Amino acid sequence: MRDGRVYYLFHNGLIEREPAVASEDIKPYLEGDDEVSKSIKEYMERLKVKVLKGELIPVAIKLRCPVLLIGEQDLVRKLKAAGVRVIDLEVLRMFSRDPIKLGDKIKVKCQRAEDGFIGFLGDGSEVILKGRGLKSGKIVECVVVNITETPRVRRIECEVEG
Repeated sequence: MRDGRVYYLFHNGLIEREPAVASEDIKPYLEGDDEVSKSIKEYMERLKVKVLKGELIPVAIKLRCPVLLIGEQDLVRKLKAAGVRVIDLEVLRMFSRDPIKLGDKIKVKCQRAEDGFIGFLGDGSEVILKGRGLKSGKIVECVVVNITETPRVRRIECEVEG
């Protein structure tokens, strides 16, 4: 998922030494021709990022990688248990989200859901819409009334104005 986690990490200089990434995690970010992919490629070259292939745990231990970026939770636990320093891409998702707080006004495009209407922000956050006059495809302005946030999911409940 191209949600900005890797871009955020490289763009903001959060890595100071030569990191390593799992080839499966970085591959989708390198295939595009867009601005995000170009920036990631540039930072990877500048920081001399290692791309690990093969059995990840033995390779990471052997290379003594200072940082390993990974998204799979089972593997994160195994690597940490093996003494490898890990930056978990799932946790970084929180830092690439748009800052939103209770009472903020946001605009979203309505989509029909099983039990009402939802919308999505550019960072992938799900917005649950409550109110009148909702219709699929309509862009509505709403007020944030509740936020449920974990490293993997952010659900925002909103009341539609008007």
